[in-house]
Amino acid sequence: MIFQPELQRTNMLFDWMEKKWPDILQPDLQPTLYADGVYYRWYPETDVVIGTLDDLLYFLDERGTLQDLGAAESWLPTYFRNADMLFDWLERQAAEILFPAPQQSVYSDGVYFRWYSGLEVGVGIFDNILYFLDEAGMLHNLGTVESRLP
Repeated sequence: MIFQPELQRTNMLFDWMEKKWPDILQPDLQPTLYADGVYYRWYPETDVVIGTLDDLLYFLDERGTLQDLGAAESWLPTYFRNADMLFDWLERQAAEILFPAPQQSVYSDGVYFRWYSGLEVGVGIFDNILYFLDEAGMLHNLGTVESRLP
């Protein structure tokens, strides 16, 4: 069974790595696979694999050499690591808008977000920018994640 929040974090990491190192991790947008406790992506053009096991990040190069890259969480950009803390804080500060709360964070297509069915609004992070989607469907740029951290 795949643990969904762990899969979402892994997909965030792998997607970010594909953008950061497109020459190595190609073609991008490979599916995340799961076997024996390992989440991984294989890149057929370069014949490399990235994977996570027990919160550690691994890289298997084209020669078959496995490299332990350390804690997977440490590779995520700071704004992803702080996202849930920021979302939790926003839920407390704007309870009249962001309800019902708490909501689970979701990662999809490069956006990390929470959706609130009460007023049909959402908050999300894309490329280190915090956004608010209001009930009319208007997207508001709220600035960088770091500028909004409590």
